[in-house]
Amino acid sequence: FKRDTHYGSTWVDAAGPYTATAVGAVSGNAFSGGYYETGFKVADLRKAGGYTVAAWTKFTGSIGQTYAAIVGGRDPAGGTEWFIGKNAGNSCVGVQDGNYNPNTACGSSLFDGNYHSFVFTENSAGAGVVYVDGVKVGGGSWSGGAHVDQEYVTIGKEHEGSGYPWKGQIDEVAFYTKALSAAEAATVSTKLASGTRLCGEGTVKFGNKFVQIGSWRFGDVDGVHFSMAYKGGKTAQIYRSDGT
Repeated sequence: FKRDTHYGSTWVDAAGPYTATAVGAVSGNAFSGGYYETGFKVADLRKAGGYTVAAWTKFTGSIGQTYAAIVGGRDPAGGTEWFIGKNAGNSCVGVQDGNYNPNTACGSSLFDGNYHSFVFTENSAGAGVVYVDGVKVGGGSWSGGAHVDQEYVTIGKEHEGSGYPWKGQIDEVAFYTKALSAAEAATVSTKLASGTRLCGEGTVKFGNKFVQIGSWRFGDVDGVHFSMAYKGGKTAQIYRSDGT
């Protein structure tokens, strides 16, 4: 989910089939209680191995406030087992993937009110590492499990009790279905800081009644209309079946 592509109530996945939908108080990259519903589950992210979450973000809330999720889980069955963000009452990174580690990474500058790159990567054995601005700042181990995998991934909020929303900006989020090495995490951090494309554009993707070439999507809308749309849901042109 690239920077500068939060349009209206949607945020299009630049590298896959998902379109995140805004819910509540969120406007573009500014989060003040709302969040984005991605449409995929933790299971889709984890698959059979590890996973990684990377973000370019700025926290503008209070260090003393409760939890604030960069990403979190929403479980229709009521589970509350997936969270990556600020721990309650301090500046530590807390991570929950089955078990919760409130002190996954303490002492970094991630929540100082400035923009930072953030990477959390976890391997298939449950061992995870946190990087801030390309530097390893902490880690731990997590149990995961089916009760976590069923949760839907949300950007900017974890759905537990009244919810733990992010306060500030989340400009870009990348999800990888594998654990990253230290060198890969450093590369991702550098690209996030410079605004360099991480993935997605320059590829050709096929879906149900559409083809996407780079940032352009061409598709059959309803059997009568053909649409040509640019990234972020901007429709450039619609053609009728009679050629008009």
